Amino acid sequence: MAMTDTAASGTTAPAAGEDRRLRALEDQVRDLDRRVENNRLIRDAWTLIIFAIAVVALLASIIAVGFGMRAIDEAEHHPAAMAAVAAALT
Repeated sequence: MAMTDTAASGTTAPAAGEDRRLRALEDQVRDLDRRVENNRLIRDAWTLIIFAIAVVALLASIIAVGFGMRAIDEAEHHPAAMAAVAAALT
């Protein structure tokens, strides 16, 4: 007897109902896999967006510090500002 014979191997062929359930489970697994992959892509996109916003905020803060330092330097060398400070201290 051949090894593929169900009587020789001791197994029976799956019933039609079991076959339908297996197909339904395979479809559910495929759907779950698609949703997980979609969620992964969305998560990665949000990570990149947040990273880009952080880079822009970092550059803006560096520029703001530069403007502040320039304003302090200009105020220290401005004669009217020095006179106002001297008048306020006396």
